[in-house]
Amino acid sequence: HFEGTDTRYGDNSLEVFKRNVRIAPLWDNLRTSGTGENIYVDSSIGGQVTIRWAGSLENAPNTKVNFSATLFSDGRIRFDYGATGNTDLTPTIGLSAGNNEVFVLSTYSGLANLAGANSMMWTPQEGLTYFDIGAYEFQGDSGDVAAPTVTGVTNLPPQSTTAPGESTALAFSSIQVEFSEALDVISARSKANYKLVSAGPDGVFDNSDDVKLLLNPAYAFASNQVTLEFASGILADGNYRLTLSGSAAIYDTAGNALDGNANGTGGDDYVHYFVIDRSGNSDPVATDQNLNVNEDGSLIITLAASDPNLGDILSFTITAGPAHGTLSPLDPDTHQVTYTPNANYNGSDSFTFKVDDGKLGFDEGLVSITVAAVNDVPVALDQSVTTPENTAKLIVLQGNDLETFSSDLSFAVETVPSHGTLAQEAYNAWRYTPSAGYVGADSFTFTVSDRGDPDGSMIGVKSSVGTVSITVIEVNESPVIDQIPAKALNEGSTLSFTVTATDPDAGDILSYSLDQGPTGAEINPATGLFTWTALDGPRTADVTVRVTDNGNPSLSATKTFTITVHNVEPTLLISGASVVKEGQVYTLNLSATDPGDDTISRWTVFWGDGSEEVLTGNPGSATHTYLTPGSVLVRATATDGDGTYNANEIALLVRPLNSPPDTLSDTYDVPMNGTLVVEAPGVLANDSDFDEDAMTAELVTGPSHGALSLRQDGGFTYTPQLDFYGFDSFVYVASDGALLSNETAVTIMVVPLNREPVIEFINDRTVDEGTQLSFQVIADDPDFDFGDRITFSLDNPPDGAVIDPETGVFTWTPPDGPLTVDVTVRVTDDALSFDTATFSITVNNVAPILTISGDEKAYTNIPYELSLSSYDPGDDTITGWTINWGDGTVTPVAGNPSSVEHTYTAPLPYPADFDGDGDIDGIDALRFVLQYRKGNVGGLGDFNSDGKVDGEDLAVFASQFGRIAWDAYQVKATATDEDGTYTSNTLSVVDPPLPIPDHAEVYPLSAAPEATGVPKYEPLAFTLPAQAAVSKQEGSRVAYDPVLDWAIGYWQTRRSALRNEFKPMEYTPWDSSSVQTLIDLEGDFKWESLFGKKKGKKAKDDSLAEWVEGFVSDVEKLSDAKSPNDTIRIVMPEEDDDPPRRH
Repeated sequence: HFEGTDTRYGDNSLEVFKRNVRIAPLWDNLRTSGTGENIYVDSSIGGQVTIRWAGSLENAPNTKVNFSATLFSDGRIRFDYGATGNTDLTPTIGLSAGNNEVFVLSTYSGLANLAGANSMMWTPQEGLTYFDIGAYEFQGDSGDVAAPTVTGVTNLPPQSTTAPGESTALAFSSIQVEFSEALDVISARSKANYKLVSAGPDGVFDNSDDVKLLLNPAYAFASNQVTLEFASGILADGNYRLTLSGSAAIYDTAGNALDGNANGTGGDDYVHYFVIDRSGNSDPVATDQNLNVNEDGSLIITLAASDPNLGDILSFTITAGPAHGTLSPLDPDTHQVTYTPNANYNGSDSFTFKVDDGKLGFDEGLVSITVAAVNDVPVALDQSVTTPENTAKLIVLQGNDLETFSSDLSFAVETVPSHGTLAQEAYNAWRYTPSAGYVGADSFTFTVSDRGDPDGSMIGVKSSVGTVSITVIEVNESPVIDQIPAKALNEGSTLSFTVTATDPDAGDILSYSLDQGPTGAEINPATGLFTWTALDGPRTADVTVRVTDNGNPSLSATKTFTITVHNVEPTLLISGASVVKEGQVYTLNLSATDPGDDTISRWTVFWGDGSEEVLTGNPGSATHTYLTPGSVLVRATATDGDGTYNANEIALLVRPLNSPPDTLSDTYDVPMNGTLVVEAPGVLANDSDFDEDAMTAELVTGPSHGALSLRQDGGFTYTPQLDFYGFDSFVYVASDGALLSNETAVTIMVVPLNREPVIEFINDRTVDEGTQLSFQVIADDPDFDFGDRITFSLDNPPDGAVIDPETGVFTWTPPDGPLTVDVTVRVTDDALSFDTATFSITVNNVAPILTISGDEKAYTNIPYELSLSSYDPGDDTITGWTINWGDGTVTPVAGNPSSVEHTYTAPLPYPADFDGDGDIDGIDALRFVLQYRKGNVGGLGDFNSDGKVDGEDLAVFASQFGRIAWDAYQVKATATDEDGTYTSNTLSVVDPPLPIPDHAEVYPLSAAPEATGVPKYEPLAFTLPAQAAVSKQEGSRVAYDPVLDWAIGYWQTRRSALRNEFKPMEYTPWDSSSVQTLIDLEGDFKWESLFGKKKGKKAKDDSLAEWVEGFVSDVEKLSDAKSPNDTIRIVMPEEDDDPPRRH
């Protein structure tokens, strides 16, 4: 209920429903205040809120209801009904706008049984459409002339227009009439248009025993459905006639009367005869069940019932739940429910249910359940205990069980501790004794066993394992305080030092305190810092320090030391004027400070004129009158509780009644050829007279280099001699009218006219570009002694050149050369007089540093990368490189790249490289040996060109062959900048063999070669895998020399193009032209085609046979190759790849 004229607590009726805004998933006389009843709200799913009611009928608390309404954010509403309860209802179900016009009743409205009913979704519809025809407004279409018809009636059997009609046994309290279109609101809601008549006991209509039943029609504005509610509730057995008026009449929105008989013409009634006959209906019979389930298990139960009336649809509800367990929601389709006993419960339990056939027939059944006892596993309680080291610990094992009392459980040790022993003292108590001196963790395990279920039956005895964790803690030891030596300090001073201590127990935290000590002494409890300020001395004080650890139990240690406080003499100070007139009172100030608490008890003053004075206490001053002029020394002593001490002394001048003036010397300056005029008081300005008498000046000695006029008031005029400069002076005395002062000098500095500074000669300089030039320019000023100063600067210097204005240090780093620049230095004095000097700087060009680098190996026909680097201290830019690759190729390169590439394609010639492969190797050795054995025959191998190949040539060949070095290309480069062309370093790049191909295979020797010292053929038999078009290869030769430790070999095979057969090819006698492969001690090898074949892998002979070449390489341990188990390596060229050629 959201709003309306009625309260939310009234009985349900159509009238109240229509005039109140309602969402009614199930409106009946319900309550939710009983035990276990409530209203629940679930918003856990986004975009929707579900409100669920768990309650019962107001007048039948055991009849439960369970339904919900879900509100969706898009305006939809869904009603859901639980399988448990929801029977014996007289419900109103639907939505109402509360305006008596717009509402919708569900087809479920009025049904007595909604247990497990399907969900109902309500979807918002578009609003109503009105047609304006001027002053009268109605809903409808003036072009509509078709009469409305009845399209269906819920709950009733099919329509019959004659009595008695079709029969039904269903129980219902309302019906819904479906029309072919929307109806006129007034006629649709008029009770007069609807009649329901019972034929009475005689079963005949239209006589005196007919009973007219009250119908309450409900129609929602613009809908095509009318709900007729039976005021008397569910219809009893009997004959009935339902009449809907088409004559009175029911109209559609266009004013067309109801076409009740559907003959196409409106204005006739709809008549529907039907019979409610439950006489043949028998109540269903609920099937009682006796079931069993194990303790802590669960049981799926299918509720069952029988009904004599085959075809009746039965529904089940739980009427009373189990007392010792719970039931899952009842499945309305399978009638299954899951029973779960309460945890650990065993015994009897039951619940009741009701079966309903929907025709007022029902029965109640009983499900009895026996929960069989199942023994629960006892729980072994883990525990953690501690014990001090070397101390036994009594441990009581613990456990619990649901069936067996704790005192009846049995315990047994499973695994013993690793660092101690166990001894049983009671049925569940063991004493643990740690191993001597052990500190740390230990543990043991135990089992606890019960006595079965029921307790004592020993049926299904179970056990569980527990662990006792033991911590053996280290026994606490007292801390140790480091030795504290005796301390001493002066009174008034502060003693501060740190007491240090250690604890044998690692990790213990120490705290410091004082057991005894002088007043004011403190120690920091965390750091051990001791502090005390001694107020007075001499004295001694004993201090006891205590250090306490935080062990268990806490232990401490103490240490006592002595502090000696020394007395400190007071600081005595006497002060007063240094001059006094005879007969005047002289005041002497007395001051005494003592860092301790000592008090001055008396002063004794020795005035220096033979008299002394004792002053009691500590006065601040004393006075005395001197009667005789002269110099005296004033002294004093002071006495406190610790002794008598001397103060400082004062030299005092006792002046007579009249004293001569005191004078000070004077200094003046005047320009050369100028005049110095000094007004009064002049030379007397800094003079004084103790007696404050007036003073006059008197000349004693005049100046040596000028004229002076000295006046009595101290003023004077001085004129130096013409062109004189330097120092002059005169002497005067001051007079007070009675006495003269000491003679006093007056100094006059005659300052000469300014003279220009002079620069010493500066030599020309030479410097390399990019290098700093720095030197000091020397200059002099004749007027330096008169305070003149000079400043250095440069006129139009080159960029970057600077000179220190004070020291004259010149600095410049020329960016580039060659060039010559002139530099002018200027020196200026304070009078702006100056001197200049010019010198030249020659800047030399510096050749750039060129560096080439790269891999030390270069493989033939593989690009080789050469790195280029240049450094120039100047601003020169490399404009191009020229690379000489050492193989006759010279490559110019523009600009200044960081690298270039080159591909070597041919080896360099060597005299002993007979086969031109770039190496002086074993095959060259074979050829040389052949020539050498021919004796005095020149040509091949005649290195010294003496017409024969002899021992000298053998020595040359042997020296080269012994090194077996790779060829080396000497790579050089030049680079050019705007200043010239320069040469880099030389890079030696060797030409090693290519790696052995990845497709090499290794095969064993079938016969050992003969170690005759002379090359001989030795047959090798081997079979190669299929390569290209060849599936079998035959024919091989190997020559081997154990002295030189080399071998040669080759193999061939051919296949007839016509017969597809393989046959050995004929081999010519061995000579150098047929050598296919050479292997030397280093494993180097080369190969090429036989018989002039050019690097192909296939060729054809005269018989059109196709043949394939291979080669032998990398013979291992040739000098030891005398066993069939030694190996050689056979390498076949890959399909369509050029074979590797070593240079």
